[in-house]
Formats: sequence, structure tokens, C-alpha cells
Amino acid sequence: MGNAAVIAVIGAFIALGVLGVLFYVSTLAKNVYQIKIQMKDDLAYELDRLKDHVEKEMLQRQKWITRDVASVSDAKFDLVDGEMAALKSQVRADLNILDEKLRKLSALQQAMAAKPNRQGADFDEPDLASAFAVDSVGRKAAQ
Repeated sequence: MGNAAVIAVIGAFIALGVLGVLFYVSTLAKNVYQIKIQMKDDLAYELDRLKDHVEKEMLQRQKWITRDVASVSDAKFDLVDGEMAALKSQVRADLNILDEKLRKLSALQQAMAAKPNRQGADFDEPDLASAFAVDSVGRKAAQ
């Protein structure tokens, strides 16, 4: 009878340990999900803020350029047109970078969604190959 009681107590402690580990893993998974959501929200907010800033900056620079064009001679129009084209291409490049970051975030979210029921023992690295694919000739998305 004594050995059975000891075995029962040990079994109870093991069961409590397993429950503790399960609780810890579920809490960890919940926290990771909350962090992912917060990061997504933060990135979306920052992207919107950056796009607004870029648009305001572009409008301000266009006003300056327009003012400068009104005061320059005909010989300087080519220089001003080149500056405007450079600014527009820089803004386009900045917007392309933002779009690439959004694409990477989407790829990461798809990779995380593809493996929602991971266990602690068989945890695999997420498939991030699509996030690091070549996005234009001769340039990789992230290195």
C-alpha cells in the first residue's frame, strides 16, 4: 500500500509538471501571437506616417521648385527639371522600399500562418524563402 501511494504522489507531480509545461507553452504561443500583431500594427502605422511625411515633403519641395522656376532664366529650366525628376525618382524609390517591406511582412505572415499548430518538440524554422526572393534584376530583397 505504501509503494502505491508513493507512485500515486509521483504521478500527481508528473501530471502537474506536464500541465505546467502545457500552460507555459500556450502562454508563450499567445505572447508570440500578440507580439506579431503589435509588430504588424506598428509597421502599418509607421508606413502610413512615412507615406504622409513623404507626400508633405514632396509637396513642399514642389512649391519650392515652382517658386524657384518662376525666378530663374530660361537657361536654368533644364536644371530644375532634372532636380524635379530626381526628387520624384527618390520618392518612387522610397515608396518601392515601403511596398517591398509590406510584401515581406505579408510573406512572413503567410509563413507563420502555414504552421499554426507547432509543438515544442518539433518546432521548425518558418519558410522565409519567399521573403528573400529576388525582387528585381541583380538585387535581392534582403541580405
